[in-house]
Amino acid sequence: MGFFSSITAFDVLIEAIGILGIIASIISFQCKKHSRLLLFRSANESLFALQYGLLGAYTGMAMNVIGVVRNVVFTELVKRKKSTVPARIAFGAVFVVFVAVTWAGFKSLLSGTAKVISTFAYGSTNFALTRVLIFITSTSWFVYNLLVKSYAGCACELLTIGSIIVSLIRYKSDKKKLAVATADAAATDTTTDGTANNYTATADTADTATDETTLDDTATDETIVAQTADATTDGQNIIENVTDEQKEN
Repeated sequence: MGFFSSITAFDVLIEAIGILGIIASIISFQCKKHSRLLLFRSANESLFALQYGLLGAYTGMAMNVIGVVRNVVFTELVKRKKSTVPARIAFGAVFVVFVAVTWAGFKSLLSGTAKVISTFAYGSTNFALTRVLIFITSTSWFVYNLLVKSYAGCACELLTIGSIIVSLIRYKSDKKKLAVATADAAATDTTTDGTANNYTATADTADTATDETTLDDTATDETIVAQTADATTDGQNIIENVTDEQKEN
């Protein structure tokens, strides 16, 4: 009873905000589209910016506010098929400046480093690379959350790491299925081509046989005509001989 009696409405609010941030984070890494991933990451960062502000962790708050702006910019750049490299460099520099301005020791270094790495991660449309880099940043945020006593934040990063691992397994599985499907399609095309070639060869053989039969029939007809002509000639010779004999008699 003593533990629960010490919990205030403020504590409940802090943890509730963190739980919502956790949900947004888990959903984000199950998205297959870059824009949707950044949408849920922005929701996650907005909620934790609010939580960090209430906890007095201003470096974390500043990092997440800038992170939301960065995500919006990256979404637009990717949608317009423009390079995100200049924006990555610019936001990376901004994060370094804000770490210096809000410096509070080692924990500021953790959040700043995490944001610089995540900036390069979210600017990439390579989902596998993005997930690997965020796996690294989530580890940094986990330690930061422990230091500022954001236990919902700790839970969020642990669940985020788990979500990333699941998504990487799904990505690998989907890639394997795609490779198998491509191989099957190629095999089907080869079989179809082979069958078509067999049909063509069979048709050619049939046509050749038909042509040879026609030639044989033509040759036979020519032989019959020649034999008929020879018989006619022999008949005419016999008639002429008979006629000559009658004249002599």
